[in-house]
Amino acid sequence: MQLCFLGTGAAEGMPGLFCQCDCCKRAREQKGRELRRRACALVDDALLIDFPPDIYAASQYGEALTQVEHVLITHQHREHFYTGDLCNLREPYSLGRPPLHLYGSAEVLQRLRSSLGDALSYIGDRLVLHELSVGQQVDVGGYAVTPLEARHCEGALLFLIQKEGKALLYGLDSGFFPESTWDALRGIQINLAVLDCCNVTEHETKTHMNIEDNITVAHRLFAQRSTGEQTTFVASHFSHMAGLTHLEIEERLRLHGIKAAYDGMTVTL
Repeated sequence: MQLCFLGTGAAEGMPGLFCQCDCCKRAREQKGRELRRRACALVDDALLIDFPPDIYAASQYGEALTQVEHVLITHQHREHFYTGDLCNLREPYSLGRPPLHLYGSAEVLQRLRSSLGDALSYIGDRLVLHELSVGQQVDVGGYAVTPLEARHCEGALLFLIQKEGKALLYGLDSGFFPESTWDALRGIQINLAVLDCCNVTEHETKTHMNIEDNITVAHRLFAQRSTGEQTTFVASHFSHMAGLTHLEIEERLRLHGIKAAYDGMTVTL
């Protein structure tokens, strides 16, 4: 299994569209890994996680998104679920491809219906909706996907994705995991754990995590034997508000065996 990070930024991206802080100025000057699109990831060029406003730009990484048939949505916030671009599934904008299957909580599907309204009828059977429930494993294009409870907004989900003996935990967006999620992960051998690090060094961590939280989560996963020497830890979803460059974030995380994600980064399980 392979995971490609199509975007690793928070809601404002990096640099912020209207921001003139020192961090965003440096990003515009240095470019490269300092530039971050809104968070999104692609598993094996086959399974997309989230559908942000930057999806067109992000599609330069990996294979063309025309091949993707399954999309998992973590939660209904606009930076993770930009419903407007789904209108391009209708004819004549989308030709020669199978239907797109979209999976999310009841809150996600409600937002889709309310935001698109009558436009859904024009998309027709090119978009197939699947409602997910916490803890109920489903087959998604050959992947065993288990939605887990996140600490973020109503209906927000984390995803445990398993295939051919490999397990990926996608942990964006969430504060410190709820106990139900810890319980669900017991007995699971995780090969790749992707953790929310939106706050980086800030300490308002109710619905997001920072570096200290990532370290605590990594230790607890190890203590309950959900991870081991074979596990790769990656932090993502960084906000510009910490004022740190990618290199500075990377150095702080490396001390604790955690990698800092960047747009276009690929990890093989």
